[in-house]
Amino acid sequence: MNKLKATGLFMIGLLLVSSTAKNVKAVVLDDAQQAGSKKTSIESSHKGTELMIPSLWWRQLSVTEGGQLAYWDTEKLKELGANWVSASYRPLDENNKFVGTSWVIPPGMIERVMELAKPGLESAHNAGIKVVGTSDSMQFRPEVMVSVGINPELLYGRDLAGNPIKIDAYQKGNYMSCLLNPYWQDIETKIGKAHAEAGFDGLFLDLFPYTSGEGVLCGCEYCKKAWEAYSQKVFGMAQPFPSAVLDLNRSVDRTFLTFRIEAIYNFMQHVEQAGKKYNPDFKVMLNCNADNPTMAYLLRLGMPQPISELGQLNAGEESSLYLYRMIESATDDPLFAQFNGPNQYMPDYKYKTELAEAFAGGGGLMLAAKNDDLDAVNKNFTDFLNKNKPTYEGAVSEARVGILYSWRDHTFLQSSAMKRTDRMLWAKNSARRTAAILASKGIPYDYIFVENGLRKKELSDYDVLIAPDLKLLDDKDAEDIRKYVEKGGRLLTLGTFGSLKSAGTDYLTRDSSLLKSWTGKEMENGYFEATLGKGKIGGSATYAIGNSESAMIISDSFNKAAGYVELDSQLKVNHNGNGRVESAIRKNGSARYIHLIRYNNRGDIGQKKASVIYKVPEQYKVKEVTGDSPYSGDMGIQWKEEGGSLTVNIENLDLYGVLKVELEPSAGLNRIFNTRRVR
Repeated sequence: MNKLKATGLFMIGLLLVSSTAKNVKAVVLDDAQQAGSKKTSIESSHKGTELMIPSLWWRQLSVTEGGQLAYWDTEKLKELGANWVSASYRPLDENNKFVGTSWVIPPGMIERVMELAKPGLESAHNAGIKVVGTSDSMQFRPEVMVSVGINPELLYGRDLAGNPIKIDAYQKGNYMSCLLNPYWQDIETKIGKAHAEAGFDGLFLDLFPYTSGEGVLCGCEYCKKAWEAYSQKVFGMAQPFPSAVLDLNRSVDRTFLTFRIEAIYNFMQHVEQAGKKYNPDFKVMLNCNADNPTMAYLLRLGMPQPISELGQLNAGEESSLYLYRMIESATDDPLFAQFNGPNQYMPDYKYKTELAEAFAGGGGLMLAAKNDDLDAVNKNFTDFLNKNKPTYEGAVSEARVGILYSWRDHTFLQSSAMKRTDRMLWAKNSARRTAAILASKGIPYDYIFVENGLRKKELSDYDVLIAPDLKLLDDKDAEDIRKYVEKGGRLLTLGTFGSLKSAGTDYLTRDSSLLKSWTGKEMENGYFEATLGKGKIGGSATYAIGNSESAMIISDSFNKAAGYVELDSQLKVNHNGNGRVESAIRKNGSARYIHLIRYNNRGDIGQKKASVIYKVPEQYKVKEVTGDSPYSGDMGIQWKEEGGSLTVNIENLDLYGVLKVELEPSAGLNRIFNTRRVR
């Protein structure tokens, strides 16, 4: 269910710091406070991890091979090749009929649900399938609570006038609680404990924002006490509780927003720790759209296993690689994405394209396991994944272009804070628009999180850094970028670059632009180019023009600046068919895997020929090149290597194909000219 569509007000304010949860240090606005991260480089991501193939099985009963009722069909999942399932369910009456719809199944009901799940859990685990249960974060029906002896008056979130917060977006009679509320915490903790005791591997929390009429989220007594303590700690004196739309030009409002984001993590930790007492590997994960401005900060705090819905984009016609690339650059757990229904992923070219983007990008798409029409697609694709395990399992990105990304800039300076933050509007999302340009040009890329610290070794992994509308850049980070360029790196600035820096909890405008102070030159007529030491800087005031990806026009000044910094020096993709071809390059040992995905073609592939030119890593030569596709099989390739450059001509690039490039040390020998036809 796409529950993130219900409100036009700011999503992050829905949760408040729990007095009983782990105390997370305020990370407000200062990069110095944020130095360090559990991820030191892209190399650390997914090392040694098994190939995870996730699936959905929501709100439908099945019958097991032993004739028992189950909330998912283990045999069907085995046939499709899934090894991870997110299961959703409702209580059953004595005749095993669903009892209405309940967003949260409370103590008094959850026990029977867990008993009914145990046979399915045993069969799933015997088949090597991990099972994750579900619960809503805060939405409940008062009559359900009353039926098990819980007084709903103790649970209601409150608007500023003290009235219960009601939400009828998905079912009449629903209300919201507050995650700061200790009574609500107790209910959710018992739900988490019940799942862990029953044998579930984790709990999937479906996030739902709620608002009050004043534009401020829950203002119950627990909220106000928590904000008073938090603001006292940050500012030295308690600040008033906001009573209007947040103004992110004010440091107090930005701090309030940060406080709300931290609360999500606190609550998850509270529930997770209850489950870990019974299962040390128990995870509590969150359904939170990956381009939500809060996601990056939640991951930096340590949130496990991100889950994202895909309703915010037009699958198959817009690139979704940016979601997986951003998440892989931020955390060790891959992004699992999900569709809410066939209207989002049919015709099946949309589904096929999204499968390819998810796994090529370093994550996974949850199989639509209950849609029988897609069984053959799922089986063919998962067979391909398992046949080509080294392509996915343990493989890491080898992109030589890095998009500089600041969660503070993204959240505070680019978001329409009180309008839509479960996903950012296209025109506001500079990181997505930049990734869309790179995808359309077939250029592999990573994200580099500024708040993680711009380490010299990490930056040296990239030929080109891109700074899209990166206004907020503190002195140390700016200096690290300058040194990177001076030593031979290339920088592409898009829009405004480094105009602000932190000053405690506030921002200061720089007296002079960074480009001017570094090179003595300013951008003229929307374009900039200059040398700096051994490196180059190109700049464009405009880049992705238009209100959507499908209508995107890439500016001439972007193309000129991209050419100046040699943006496509690692990989050039040429194709003659409909749509666009995006790429990702991953490595595993001596092999390199070039993923090519044809998208934005509305299912009509047309001309399937394509070619790529790949810059072979130094000290290596190409031993062999093969190509394979889960949709068309043989790609009909010819390849040659000459002067450190590999050219591959492809006769049959369907929606998705992978080129496997086997490398071997050149041992100081001159590069050998190879031409070979692969059948």
